[in-house]
Amino acid sequence: MTIIFGTMSSKGGAGKSTIAKLIAGEYALNDDSRVLLVDSDPSQNVQAWWMQCGEKGQQPENIDFVSALQTKALDDLMLRKADYGAIIIDTAGRDSVILKNILDYVDVVLTPVQAAKREIDAMSKAIEIVDAYNESHSKAVKHFIIRTRVTAINQRSNEYRFIRQYVEEINKHGYRSRLLDAELVERNIYREIENGYGTVQMQQLTDPVKKARIEVMRLMAEIERHLAVRTLEAA
Repeated sequence: MTIIFGTMSSKGGAGKSTIAKLIAGEYALNDDSRVLLVDSDPSQNVQAWWMQCGEKGQQPENIDFVSALQTKALDDLMLRKADYGAIIIDTAGRDSVILKNILDYVDVVLTPVQAAKREIDAMSKAIEIVDAYNESHSKAVKHFIIRTRVTAINQRSNEYRFIRQYVEEINKHGYRSRLLDAELVERNIYREIENGYGTVQMQQLTDPVKKARIEVMRLMAEIERHLAVRTLEAA
């Protein structure tokens, strides 16, 4: 069964593209199914990365890539979604046609958030959008929030603590967005792969890369655990 992820944040630079690549790279390790990575962000940052990877002979194996900036393009992709084990759609960091309609396609929305007011405001907006969609369409699109670019300094900030407090408070009022325990630390390797060096999973296992790999594996394990709960509930 194909699992479809979509990133969502109205704040550019929050870490959406990084999350999309990390998850695509992790699913690509499964030789039994292919992964489709979709760039639906008009800035086309993922496409630029993909092209650089090709120029350097570093395009990831087991991943297909396509740019889809119109709803019709995504409609066409969904017709062959059974060809893939996972589809990851990176959306715009601002309002766009696909950002507004992404919930029609996905099973899971991933929202990155950093310990800063604008990112927290964007997280709040994403929570409201997903909740309103599920309510009006009688659906249960999962919404996972991931803290990104975490440092020892911002872990001590009021903004960092507020993220969990905010999500816990809205959950008391019926919202079902989930803040994941796994988080992404600010790491050089996440920035380095932007220059066309494939995915984190393709890098030589130096100590810094090992730490990043363990971090991503923990993130994926937590996501898969919550998805397994969803599957059991549906059954």
